Amino acid sequence: MKSHVNMVCKSARYHLHNISLTGRFLTKDAAAKAIQAFVISRLDSNNALLYGLPSCELKKIQRVQNAAARLLVGAKRNCHITPILKDLHWLPVVCRIKYKILLLTFKCMKKLAPDYLANLLKKCITSRATRSAPVTFT
Repeated sequence: MKSHVNMVCKSARYHLHNISLTGRFLTKDAAAKAIQAFVISRLDSNNALLYGLPSCELKKIQRVQNAAARLLVGAKRNCHITPILKDLHWLPVVCRIKYKILLLTFKCMKKLAPDYLANLLKKCITSRATRSAPVTFT
């Protein structure tokens, strides 16, 4: 997966560089759409496969996302990234991966996903009462 992560980062950085060169000619809205289309879409593509990778590999992707956020708002390189990501409503890469997996699981449970995925989940029924079991009142 190292080579995959490196290729994703390389491709996203290439597009980010091209956007930065034309950035002065773009409105902020147009730049946001270009970054979303060319950079963030590459980072999000098949990112559920990256679950469980070492943090050193995920940090590479996070650095590209941080650079995209800084370019979009015009922040300096040493500016703290957390408030910028919050203002843009962007989740960090690790959270984006977890969100994508949870969303796919939810869709499978609600039969909103394709059948070949939904059929992979088996509902677990416990024979004993648990604290999370719904309580019925009479």
